[in-house]
Formats: sequence, C-alpha cells, structure tokens
Amino acid sequence: MPRTWVRRLTGHSIKSLYRPSIVALLYYAIYLAWLLSSYENDATIFVYIGTIFADRRGSVAEIVREIGFGPPYWRAGFDGQFYYYIAVDPFNAWQVLDTVARYQRILYPLIVRSLSFGMLPLIPYLMIAVNLAFVAIGTEFLARFLKLHQINPWYSIGYAFYIGQLVCLRRDLPEPIMYAFVLAAIYIIETRGVTTLAGVFFSLALFTKETAMLFIAPYLLWLVVSTKQSKIKAVTFATVTILPYSLFQLLLFYRFGLVPFFGVGNLQTLTWIPFYGVVQIPRPFLELVSMTIMIAIPAVGALAVFLRDAIHKTLHPLVMALLLNGLFLIFLPPPSYLDVFTYARVSLGLAVAWIVHAASTHNQRMLAYSILWTVPFQFQYLQWLM
Repeated sequence: MPRTWVRRLTGHSIKSLYRPSIVALLYYAIYLAWLLSSYENDATIFVYIGTIFADRRGSVAEIVREIGFGPPYWRAGFDGQFYYYIAVDPFNAWQVLDTVARYQRILYPLIVRSLSFGMLPLIPYLMIAVNLAFVAIGTEFLARFLKLHQINPWYSIGYAFYIGQLVCLRRDLPEPIMYAFVLAAIYIIETRGVTTLAGVFFSLALFTKETAMLFIAPYLLWLVVSTKQSKIKAVTFATVTILPYSLFQLLLFYRFGLVPFFGVGNLQTLTWIPFYGVVQIPRPFLELVSMTIMIAIPAVGALAVFLRDAIHKTLHPLVMALLLNGLFLIFLPPPSYLDVFTYARVSLGLAVAWIVHAASTHNQRMLAYSILWTVPFQFQYLQWLM
C-alpha cells in the first residue's frame, strides 16, 4: 500500500510539471545556458553597453568597468544597460543614464539589486535569472486564466514563445516582469473581483514599465462607469494602483525637475500616420511577412473586435485593453520599428491582450491565430540573438 501511494504521488508530481510554464522555463534555461557557455559564462554580454559608456565618468562608470562588460554594442547601446546601471548603484546611476526618466522603470533593477545582497558581480547573472523566472510566472498565470475560462491552457504558448520574450531575455529588458504582474492582476480580478491585491500587482507593473497603463486604464474606466461595482472597492483599487506610482513621479520631479512619465517611452512619441514605422523604410520580404502576422493583422483585428463588441454593447476592460494595445502599435513611431529587437518587445502587450480577450469570449479563431506567433518568422534574425 505505501509503495502504491508513493507511485501515485510521484506520477502526479511528474504530470503536474508538464505544463506550459515549466516547458517555457526549461526551454529558455537551456538556451540561456548554451549562450552563456558560448561567451565563457560572461553574463555582461546580455547588457549591451554602448561604446559611448566607455567615455563616461562617475562612480557608476568606475564600478561597471571594474566588474567588466562584454564587447561594446554600437554607440548608443540598448535599454538593458540602463537597468544594469540602476541595479549597480540606484542613487548615482543618473550619472550614466541617457535620461533620468529611466528611473520610473525602477522595479526590475531594484529586484535584482535586492537579490544580489550587495555582491555587484552577481547582478548581470541575476538580471537573466529574474527575467527567466518571470517569463515562467507570466505563462503560469495566463495558463490558469485560460483554464478558468475552460480553454486549453496550452494556448499560453503563444505568449511564452513569442519572439519578444526571447528578445527580452537576450537583452535584459523588463517586459516579462511587467506582463507577469499584469496577468496576475487580471487573473485575480477574474477569480476574486476587484481586490486590493489586484491593485498591488497593477501598481508593480507600472513601476516596471509605464505601458502597463494600456491594461490599467480600461479597468479604471470600467470601475467609473460600472454600476455593479462597490464604489468603496473601486476607490481603494484605484488608489492602490495609481497613488504609489504618482507619488514616486513627484519624488523624481523633486529630485531631478522632470516628470518621467512625460519624459521617456513610446507613449509620448506616437505618430499620426498608421503603421508609418513599418512602411517608412524598405524591408526584406520575410520581415514584412513577420510584421504582418505579428503586428498588422492583430492590431487591425483588435479594432474590428472592439467595434463588434461596441455595437453589441458588451464592452469589457479586456476588449478595451485589446483596442489600446492595437492602437498603440498602429501609431508607434518609426524608431520602435527599427528592427526585431524593438518591435518584438513592444508588440508583446498586444499578444497578451489578444489571448486573454479570446479566452474570455471563447473565440477559438483568435486563440488558434495566436499559435502562429510561436513560428520563428524571424529566423533570418536569429543570429542576432546568439
């Protein structure tokens, strides 16, 4: 009898590990381990520090040079370096930032800094590990959201294996963390209603990156117009979600004389010409195919879905989030469509909005379409991820 119980328990444990989040975790862990071994286990090659950094002065620059960093990556570098600088020295990182408005995305470097316990050479490795963990966490919450709506949880692979995840892992970007918090908040609202905990997760998402507002704003608007929600709960939820971030903005204004939310990011530089960033420059055929499948069709589809729901007066925060994320990509400025590293990361939000809305409305066509995102249309760029 005891042996039978042990076999059942072991079998159940193994079966429970066969889930999208664990598969994604193992897949990306193997990729990251292989990549690190290819660069003699030097995690700083993920940071992509620009050559301009070598000329900077200040305590942060000296610390980073002492830790060392991989081959400089063209003059401007990439965004991952700014999270690295803040993690190394949160109080003096402004010396080497392109703009102090980078401080508004403080959560990722603070998590890494806290986990390092002051051992600064660990920071580049922790940046990778934290992102990897949050890819799995976000995938788990999405899978549970799908299961909640009686949808096969394996549709979450459209999110887990979206090329934007690979880009964020390769270049130490915060989107996996932000969307994990967003998905956690949405899941809690669906299961427990508008609670303080959901507001906390949305607030943490804001502290990771300001584009979380594309999901937060629809819920805040919904609470304002809804007659079914308790006004006390609505006010508490809104306060918990927005107040800490607003106070932090004031703190940064007091310190640097700048309101960061209006100082950096795609939300402040939208264009009025639809898909101008896509058509502005000639592109290879395969890249156009990729951008059409990843961005153009879902973005236009988001508008169609919103109009359909508006006609039937069934507007839900998730369809409004789908609309905002679609419009966001349609009117993104050209720099955000520069290459796969830019448009893959910013389009990840549309993938999230697409899948959660499809699940909540049991739209099998939308869910089936999301599987296309797991196909490596960017294979002509895969050498950039190595």
